[in-house]
Amino acid sequence: DVASYQALLAARVPVYRVGLVHDPLVVGAFAARAKEPPAKGRVRVVAIVSSADELATAVAALEAARVREPKVHGVVVAPPGARLAAEVAVAGREGLEVAPSEPMGLDDEPTRVARALTDAHLALVLGPAGPQAGVVMATGAPLVWVSAERPWGADGAEWRAVGEARVLGERLGELARDKDARAQLATRARAWDEAYGYAAMSRVWLRTVDAACEAKVLAERRAKQAALEGVKTGTRAD
Repeated sequence: DVASYQALLAARVPVYRVGLVHDPLVVGAFAARAKEPPAKGRVRVVAIVSSADELATAVAALEAARVREPKVHGVVVAPPGARLAAEVAVAGREGLEVAPSEPMGLDDEPTRVARALTDAHLALVLGPAGPQAGVVMATGAPLVWVSAERPWGADGAEWRAVGEARVLGERLGELARDKDARAQLATRARAWDEAYGYAAMSRVWLRTVDAACEAKVLAERRAKQAALEGVKTGTRAD
C-alpha cells in the first residue's frame, strides 16, 4: 500500500527498485461484509460472469433457483463490455438484476465484485475465474464455483463440474434455504483466504517490506559505526 511504499523510500531503497500496485482489497474494501447480512425477505445470490456462455448459464440457474426458493434475488456482475448483454438477458425476468456500474475510475474487476458482495448471501462463479473467486473468498462469502475441471482454490468453495443450469439452480435454491450450509461454506472461504488468498499475500508483502527496511537500516548503522571507529583510530577513509 502507499504507506509501505513511502516507508521503503524513507529507508532509502532506490526508487527504481520499488513498485506500487493499487489493489482495493488491501485497503479493507470488504469490511462491510464481516458477517452474513440479514435476509430481510430475500436471499441475494450474486453471479459473476465473464462471457456470453457464462451469462446464459447464470441467468438460467438463477431462474431455477427462484423456482426452488422464491426468496432468491439474483444479481449478475458482468464486465463493462458485457453489461448491455447482461441487461438484455435479465430484462423482464422477475427477481433478477444487473449490478450497478461503478463511477469513472473505479470500474475495475475487484471493485465491481466487492460492491455486489457487500450484502450478498451466496456467490456463484462460472468458469476457471481464479481472480474473481479469490475476491469472493476474501470477503468470506459462501461460494459455489462451477468449472470444467477442479480449479486450484476450490477447497474454499463448493466446486461443481459444468452441467445443466437447472441442476445448478436447484443447488443454489437449496443453499438459499439453508443458512447453516452457507455458514460452513463461508468458514471454508475465510480459511482458504487466510492460508492462500489476499490475506496471505498481504502478510508476505508486509514481511518483505519489513525485511527490506531492516536490512537497509542495519547497513546504514554498520556504515556509521565503521566511520566512527575510523575516526577513533585515525584510519577513517576520506
